[in-house]
Amino acid sequence: GVTAAQCLPTMPSYQDYTLAVEDDPSAPLSGGPRRRPGCARKSVAGLLVFLLVGGGVAVGVLFATGVLKDSSSDSKPSTSPAVFTKEFSPDNVYEHLVRLRAISAAGATADSRSVLNQYPESAEYVEGQLRGVAGGEFFRLSRQNVTVPVWTELEPPMLEVDVGSGDPPNTTSAWISFQPSTEFKNLRYGGASNTTIEAVVARATDNGCSANSYGGPLVGKVAVVSTTIDAACSTYDKAVNAQTLGAAAVIVARTSPSTTLDNSRARATEWTESSTMVTIPALSASFTVFQLLLDGVPVRVKANTTVVLHETFNVFAEVTNNPNPNASVVVVGAHLDSVPAGPGINDNGSGSAAILEIALQVARLGLRLRHTLRFAWFGAEELGLLGSRHYVNTMSTEEKQRIVWMLNYDMLGSPNYVRIVYDGNSAPESSRAGCVVLEKLFTSYFAAQGLPIVSNPFSTTGGSDYFPFIHAGIPSGSIAAGASTIKTMAMRDAVGGTANAAYDPCYHQACDTDLNIDRKGLEELTRAAAYVTLQVWQGVGPPAHLPSFSKHPPHAPPPSVASGCRASAKWQHHSCFVNQQQRRDAWLGCLCAFSSSFFFWGEG
Repeated sequence: GVTAAQCLPTMPSYQDYTLAVEDDPSAPLSGGPRRRPGCARKSVAGLLVFLLVGGGVAVGVLFATGVLKDSSSDSKPSTSPAVFTKEFSPDNVYEHLVRLRAISAAGATADSRSVLNQYPESAEYVEGQLRGVAGGEFFRLSRQNVTVPVWTELEPPMLEVDVGSGDPPNTTSAWISFQPSTEFKNLRYGGASNTTIEAVVARATDNGCSANSYGGPLVGKVAVVSTTIDAACSTYDKAVNAQTLGAAAVIVARTSPSTTLDNSRARATEWTESSTMVTIPALSASFTVFQLLLDGVPVRVKANTTVVLHETFNVFAEVTNNPNPNASVVVVGAHLDSVPAGPGINDNGSGSAAILEIALQVARLGLRLRHTLRFAWFGAEELGLLGSRHYVNTMSTEEKQRIVWMLNYDMLGSPNYVRIVYDGNSAPESSRAGCVVLEKLFTSYFAAQGLPIVSNPFSTTGGSDYFPFIHAGIPSGSIAAGASTIKTMAMRDAVGGTANAAYDPCYHQACDTDLNIDRKGLEELTRAAAYVTLQVWQGVGPPAHLPSFSKHPPHAPPPSVASGCRASAKWQHHSCFVNQQQRRDAWLGCLCAFSSSFFFWGEG
């Protein structure tokens, strides 16, 4: 006999859609998902008879339950994710990058799109593009102001140690200097000293976060503490504690061999204008330096830095044609700012240009789908995700609950690229189930294209603008082409490129221009972004009927998602029964199976 699972629709491949689509890309795909021909052969007669007998009742039930609706209420422009992706233009994305590069180069003080340089002009370009499409009425544009602290190193720091005053003490001083950047450096957001500080070392006896960490006050001393951190004691906490105890400076040092210096910020992670700022010099030092920083040893420290408060902003573009003011929201985000050192065309002009072109194509097609679509270009990401943190932290509980998905695109054009998909299982428990859903949407897309991927965990300390969302319980998905990580031989063999070289050799450097973009990688990742963006906007959740999900029942989410459905009401419509079309398919599949079994149970 024929089972309900055999009658459920199969997902056409990208190639199937390419062959079937009409000339008008805005026209709905005729027929939608294909049904297996075996089901149609075996059940058509039975289904006709069944519908004649029970059709009135069945249709009444379907209308009553909301599975079917009057077509007049649902007549809105639509398209499939595959059709949308086919029409999407990575060449247009690259043209946006060329424009952003020119905007950066026009800076009066620096070739950069940082918040102190050409970020406002970059935002004006994005807004101008959005106003110039569909009569300028398709998007509701807004800015959200954010006050951020901007730290600048005015000159390299100085650190000297008197190794002549060891144990036993040597009456002859023997000062040695260390090399900035390699043996020590300023911690970002550390304070400044107008003159050279000369003091003696006081080593912490614990993690450096208690009043007793140094055995007493630190007046006239330089605090030295381990880089080791835990949930209750960050680098910022160590610096503030040393400052509170009266230290003249603080050095956070590696206490075991390491090839890198601590790159933390001496600033509150969830910074607000009321946050305590570190005003004493704060340095990061190597293990070699730490071995010489003994209790009582004289040191000299100088740091020439500055911190200014600066008004910047996030940019939002919301599709205005959803008639439901309380519709659930899909946020599609990318940070628009760069580091001060360069124009940031890959990081993150590429993500910003990708979501800009996705938005423009949505407007050209006049799409109006299930969710409200909100595009977000975040500012101050390079300062510690300050734009996206501010956005999430200032939303009400009700506003957060309306956001069902967040998609984040950061660095999509790396020259030695890989296809990174973030692992949903690494997300916090509050958002994990949904993150798994989004991960599977991306992995399914790449698998259908025959493109191998690399799975990366979500960062536990920041990473990119997905971070505040997943920690607020908002499911997020993200893809990337890679930053400073070195590509291994095994990875080269799997995905191509150059082994023993960084994914992006120009990461956070002046050479991150439009010439730093791999056009093939940009096309692959921006098409994936376009596909999944439209897929979730339509209300589509995990494509459980694809082969990669065959171990789960048709239209049922994976177990981890199912538990999330039971736990949270907002998942009922986004992961369990994902959209109107899948609910109809499930009902019709049951009708098909019942009629087939009733009238043709004797056939194989």
